[in-house]
Amino acid sequence: YVWLQVMTVPIVYNWVIIILRTCFTAIGLNYLPVWLTLDYVSDLMYAADMTVTLHTGFLDQGILIKDLTRLRKRYLRSRYFMWDLVSLLPTDFLYFAFGFETPLVRINRLVRIPRLNEALDRMETRTSYPNTFRITKLMIYIFVLIHWNACLYFALSNYIGFGSDKWVYPNITDPRFASMRRQYFYCFWFSAQIFTTVGDTPLPSREEEYLFMIADLLIAVLVFASIVGNVGNVITSLRDRDNVFFPNHELVKAYLRSHHISKELRQRIDNWYQHLHINKKIMRENEILQQLPLHMRTEIAVSVHLPTLSKVTIFQSCEKSLLEELVLKLTPQVFSPGEYVCRKGDVGHEMYIIKEGKLAVVADDGVTEFAVLSAGNFFGEISILNIKGNKSGNRRTANIKSIGHSDLFSLSKEDLTDVLSEFPAAKRHLEEKGRQILIQMGMLEERAEVEEVEAEKIETKIERLERNLELLRTKLARLMVELESNNRKMRTRVEQLELQVAVLEIHLPPDEEGGEGVSGREDGQEGPGLRLHVSPFYFIFLRKIKVK
Repeated sequence: YVWLQVMTVPIVYNWVIIILRTCFTAIGLNYLPVWLTLDYVSDLMYAADMTVTLHTGFLDQGILIKDLTRLRKRYLRSRYFMWDLVSLLPTDFLYFAFGFETPLVRINRLVRIPRLNEALDRMETRTSYPNTFRITKLMIYIFVLIHWNACLYFALSNYIGFGSDKWVYPNITDPRFASMRRQYFYCFWFSAQIFTTVGDTPLPSREEEYLFMIADLLIAVLVFASIVGNVGNVITSLRDRDNVFFPNHELVKAYLRSHHISKELRQRIDNWYQHLHINKKIMRENEILQQLPLHMRTEIAVSVHLPTLSKVTIFQSCEKSLLEELVLKLTPQVFSPGEYVCRKGDVGHEMYIIKEGKLAVVADDGVTEFAVLSAGNFFGEISILNIKGNKSGNRRTANIKSIGHSDLFSLSKEDLTDVLSEFPAAKRHLEEKGRQILIQMGMLEERAEVEEVEAEKIETKIERLERNLELLRTKLARLMVELESNNRKMRTRVEQLELQVAVLEIHLPPDEEGGEGVSGREDGQEGPGLRLHVSPFYFIFLRKIKVK
């Protein structure tokens, strides 16, 4: 990145100086040693840039490749290598043919412009003020364009003849227009008038002058449109940024007017908005960072808010992963002077951590102050834990009012409950610390605490019984599945046996004597084969098994 910034210098140098020396020959010849030195320094930087590009890694499927062989192969096959090679061709040898007054032989150095665009894009993404950078970049482009037009105007005047008419540059024999500084400034002013469409320029009288003016006016229209478009984009970006950082004041004012809200309340709201804008108080942090990955949002929140959250007594000694989850839930709030943060008797739904400003604990009259809370203090932490036996019943025990403009972080009971559901050990730890605080304050009923412990034991037993019941249900379901599987297997086996018996009954002749046995040879003669008799009680037995 740093090298890209360095490379903007030789590229811009060539784009500005080559055309200047070509058109203003006096400037080129009078300072020739300086220009030649700068030329070859820029050439050395061009060569060094090729070496740096050759050793610059690239991402392949998210992995940074640093292997020199792959880097060389990738660079040599890219189109950037061809442009870089063309920009370093030794065209300076043409000086011996055309002379040192023709620096146009170095025009191939201008093809390194993609490197300049890459550097500007990188700088725009890294700068903390991208809108200012865009305007600056646009002004640089316009300057280079006017510079080139001024040089071409001087060259055209030289071609037509200095002082031949009112449109061209005046005669350089006049001492007032003879100096090189005056020549350049006059031409630059003339070009700026054309491109800004001021129109206060002499009318052309020759065809060459008309063609030059037509081309300049067309370019001026594009320049004007580019300026308007870029400035409009910057203004839109600034407005969008304000709408993201701060609540939309215009919509709120329109709503208040339409509902005829009292002037006093509208003034308070206007003062609140004015305080946000003047002091750059960001109220929509979560929406701004929503597009970032979760781990990045967590790191940002930890670096910004973790020191503040760590000051809360009940969160001290908690594991870091719990605090990292909680910092994502913190919500910034700003209170105006004299505004109550909470009143005595209100149900507590969130706790507050003071980031900046001062708050007073006041009596019911709103005037008598019992204590002053400053940055780093907190209150309302017991109400969000919902500890049983709390005599206040999770209600506020004091009136707290903002003395001036106060910046606070709030953590709601719902957010804390959601986070603690994933950290049961931390939940028990926080509840125990909350009980200790209530005991010190004399705000915890011991009987209620005993009842709570007994209720927790009963709940534990119920949970254990539910787990055992669920386990028994699982085992019963498994046994039913096994019984059904065995039943299907038995039925299949019985059907196979019935089929085999039926086949044997069909193919074998029955025993004429109705007895059982096997007859082979009778009367000294060999029988024709095996004779099998099956009792009818066997079929009755098979049917009973199938029915069962």
